[in-house]
Amino acid sequence: MITVERARQLIDNNLSLIPIGENKMPWIKWKEHQEKIITKDKFTEYYHDTKTKGIGIVTGYDNLECIDIDLKVLKSLKEQQDFWSEYVSFLKDNIDNFDNKFVIYKTINKHSNIHFNSINR
Repeated sequence: MITVERARQLIDNNLSLIPIGENKMPWIKWKEHQEKIITKDKFTEYYHDTKTKGIGIVTGYDNLECIDIDLKVLKSLKEQQDFWSEYVSFLKDNIDNFDNKFVIYKTINKHSNIHFNSINR
């Protein structure tokens, strides 16, 4: 899990964060945080709660979008790599300034999920 200091920096950078518990599920109501960020002090309180097992970023706030690609549905590593390469090439060819708008990362499952985040600013 990221440090509370890093989480507070992300809040300063206008990301809406929520605490997540077991199974990556939020343990607070998250919907309202698509419109209003939790204060850094309140988030710090949630961060130190024993129910918190990780941090989630609320999509929908400030036009943040996420595309979740589950490569695990493809049978072989070669199929996964071929699909991924073709998909990223397609996106880069069709979205102006792709590298400045998207961040690509793997989730906790490392081998199975890759997300795109697009911040429309």
